[in-house]
Formats: sequence, C-alpha cells, structure tokens
Amino acid sequence: MFNYMFQIDRSRDLPLQAQLCQQVQEALLSGALPGDSPLPSIRGLAAMLEVSKTTVESAYAQLLAEGYIVSRPGSGHRTASLQALPPIAAVAAAAAEGGGGPPVTYDMSGSTIDPQSFPTAVWKRYLGRALTDAPPAGGYGDAQGEYPLRQQLAAYSYRSRGVVCSPQQIVVGAGVQSLLALLCAVFRRRAARGDGTPLAVGLEKPGFLQARQVLCDHGFAVCEYELDQLLAGALPPVAMLYCDPQSPGHAGHFGAAEKLALLRHCDARQCFLLEDDYAGEFRYLQRPIPALQGMRPQNGQVIYMGSFSRLLLPSIRVSYLVLPPTLLPDYRALGRAYNQTCSSTEQLALSGFIADGHLYRHIGRLRRLYGQKSRLLKEALRSAFGRRIKVLPFDSGLQLLVEIDCPRPGPEIEARCRQAGLICQAVPVKSSQRPRLLLGFCALPPEKIAPAAALLCAVCDRP
Repeated sequence: MFNYMFQIDRSRDLPLQAQLCQQVQEALLSGALPGDSPLPSIRGLAAMLEVSKTTVESAYAQLLAEGYIVSRPGSGHRTASLQALPPIAAVAAAAAEGGGGPPVTYDMSGSTIDPQSFPTAVWKRYLGRALTDAPPAGGYGDAQGEYPLRQQLAAYSYRSRGVVCSPQQIVVGAGVQSLLALLCAVFRRRAARGDGTPLAVGLEKPGFLQARQVLCDHGFAVCEYELDQLLAGALPPVAMLYCDPQSPGHAGHFGAAEKLALLRHCDARQCFLLEDDYAGEFRYLQRPIPALQGMRPQNGQVIYMGSFSRLLLPSIRVSYLVLPPTLLPDYRALGRAYNQTCSSTEQLALSGFIADGHLYRHIGRLRRLYGQKSRLLKEALRSAFGRRIKVLPFDSGLQLLVEIDCPRPGPEIEARCRQAGLICQAVPVKSSQRPRLLLGFCALPPEKIAPAAALLCAVCDRP
C-alpha cells in the first residue's frame, strides 16, 4: 500500500535517506498519509525500494527524532497524529481571497513617486565612485552616519530648510521608523534615570500610522491631539510632541503665530518637539516655509527629522535626525549599542550628489514637475466635479486636500476607490463635515491625471 508513495530517485543530488524523510513529512502534513498509520518494517521497505537497511534505519531515526513517526513495542513504526496543513490549492485560494484586491491603476496615496523623475544615470555614477574611492567596506560604518554626509546635510538643511545645526548633531538612519525607534530608546534611558520623563508621546491627528506603530511597539502611550486642543492645554504630560507641519489638520491655519505658540507650549511643559519635515522642500505658491527648528535653534527642545524618500527614491533609505544638544549625551551613551542601519555606500554617494549640486538641481526640476501636476489635477477635478469639490488651502507640495459634496463618509469613498483601482486617503472629519480626501499626484504621469479625477468622480456618484 505504500509503494505508490515512497519513490526513490537515484538521479537526484539529495541523499536517499533524506528523500525518504521528505516524502513521509510531506505526506503527513498534506493529509495524504493519515496519522497512526503502520509503516513498513525496515527490512520490508529496504527490499521494496531496493536500498540498504541502513538507509531506511537512518531515515526512520531522523523521523522519530523530529516527531513525524513513533515506535511502539510489538507494533513497529507508525505515523504520528499530526494536524494536516491545508493543501497547496487551498492555500493559494485563501491567499487570493485575502489578497491585495484589484490591481492599482492610479496611485494617489502620496507615498510613491514617479521613478522617471529620478536622475538614475547620475546616481549610478556616484554609487560607483563611492564603491571605488571609499575605504574598504569591512565594517558597519560610523554608527551616527558617515561624517562627509553629515557635513553635507548640515549645510543642505540650513540652505533649504533654515535648520541651524552642526554635523555632530546629525544622526543618519535607514528611514523614519528606525530613527523613531532610536529616539524611543533615548527617552527610555532618560526615564530610567528617574528624571520624570513620561513614557508618552503626543501624536497629531490624523497622525502618521507607521510612527504610531513604532511608538506603541516600544511601550509608549500615544496621546492624540489637535492643534487647538493642544494650545488650550488639554493634553497630559508627554516626553515629546510629534508634529507634522504638512499635516492636513493644519490646512489654512499654521502660520508663525501657531508655530511660536507650539514652541512656547513645549518650553512651558519641558517636553521635546519632533518636527517631521518629510516634504518641506516642495512649495509652488510661495517660497518654502522654513522649518520650526530654525525659529528657535538654541532652545534645546526641537528635534528635526528629514527624509529623502520623496526627493530621491523611497528605496534609497536615507533619513536623518538633528538632535538638540540636550539629547546628545543620552544618544551617545546608547549609540555604542546600535549599529548604523543605512548603507555606508549610499551615504557616501549621497554626500557627493549633494556636494556637486545635483540635489539642488533635482529639487528645482521636481518643483516644476510637481507644480505642473498639481495644476493639472486641480483642473481635472474641477472639470469632473464642477462645484461639488473644493480644493482646500493645503500646499503640501505632494498632495491636494479636497472636500467633496458627497453623502458617503470619507473611509467608504476610500474603500470604493480601492476596489476601482485608485488609491487615495480619507482624512478624519467631524460628523457634520463633508468628506475630505488627500490626493497625491507625484506618481501619476500627466496623461493619467484626468482619467484618475474622472474615476474618482464616478466612484462618488455611483449608487
């Protein structure tokens, strides 16, 4: 009865005993061989397969050790009673049923960019130079980030964002989440000293989902806040306020007065302000607004965080922190326990890319390109919706914030769009407000912008 199952292929590189083990395991886990089934004797199976008794003995011994078979006195070897795994076809069907849904035709999430806008040939040249000219890459590199890059970042952040810092204050990492995890460790160290640092962070609504996940994973309580609520003092003590100046919650009312009030709040509460400036370089209607850090560089309360995921490519994982001097001792005490997460080769390539002026020229090209796409999207939305859509004053540079005259709530519109092949993001609103959506345009080729707007309108109008 087992002849059909045990097949030995002497042309394979896999040893015979391993082939036998593999077949028993697969038959058990798939349910083809029931549990508590008798197995042939060692002598009988060896004769059946024309192999030595030693081969079968070794296979049975391995299967016994791994728990796939059992040996009972007087009854020989039997299969163990294991719960069968679902057949491969069933697994594939389940994966298809719970998969990612329809293919994405229009990505308006704002988290991706148009790869055609990136100067790939130039970047390859600097990668090659970094590999050729850099010291032997036999280690992890500087845990704080390669010094040439930190020098360039200090100059770049001052020139483009008004950030005042030295290279010694900059910490490089592979993405925002790894830097947030490092900050969590810094604040935990401060709390362990008993200095009153609360293990809580204020996260602005609607909030950055990936940031929330990191904070929760590191045991920090997340206290959501709105700017008006915060300035009124209705927030429990926190170690840090996570502030995104490009947040849709600031639409139309985050000027100098609000920024200074936010800084005064942090001074009074003795908490830090983390400024996530992920898209601060992109402005089309006026000059880019300087970073908060530059307004009060010496007050020691502002942590600046910058990223190149929207400037270069998301796959080039380079982000950086500018730590205030008050946090540097705690970081350096921890730094020896954390290796650098960002490729030193990419760091050195980026250093040369900035030093030779390519980043500044690239930003200029992106501003013109994204400015054009922003205008095209506004025109397409007005053409599709008419008076039923309002573009709100939210000049993030990467997305439009729109309010739609539609009876459905934003999350339902977002879900319906996803089923239609369009990704967008609903913004939380009060129950009395019309739905609001964030519509990114960076990843859309110009010729796809009008069809995307038409599809969004069709989804909103669909019964």
